[in-house]
Amino acid sequence: MKIVEKNDTLVITEFSEMEAYQIACTIEKDGLRFYRRLLQDEQSPDAKKTLEFMIAEEQRHLRFFEDRLRAQEQKADLDAAANDILDSLDYGVFAPYQNMAELEKILTDAKKVLRLGIRVEEKTRQFYELCRDQVTSTAVRKELARIIDEEGKHRALLQERLQQIEQGSVQS
Repeated sequence: MKIVEKNDTLVITEFSEMEAYQIACTIEKDGLRFYRRLLQDEQSPDAKKTLEFMIAEEQRHLRFFEDRLRAQEQKADLDAAANDILDSLDYGVFAPYQNMAELEKILTDAKKVLRLGIRVEEKTRQFYELCRDQVTSTAVRKELARIIDEEGKHRALLQERLQQIEQGSVQS
């Protein structure tokens, strides 16, 4: 599977449900690390509550995608080599920073952090929409629709926080 961005829109070629679940697991794990790191330095009780909510949502999403991945692996009776597929996939549209050390450099600027989070939530939502349109299971489509809605809400929460900071109504 290849994911490319054209005119700020994601396009998937050669869709693979199993690869989609592997990518989704990685995205959700990255989200967990991102929000947990932000929570470490956050002083605002309201912002802490929002970040804790986002962490819980990401954990729930991760469990769903891990369950789907296990089901796909059992169905396909994969060998161990298939588990290395992420090494060859390019999902960089979701990872503008190569590692947490690089990300640490921007974590001192709340506005940059929030803009990054907004971008990642939007790309994640777009990816899940594309996956929803490709999967065959009605139950999985329904769950993906719920997760897509939640990713949109995450983006809105981050945008609201950014607006508060830009208007000076909260400390950054």
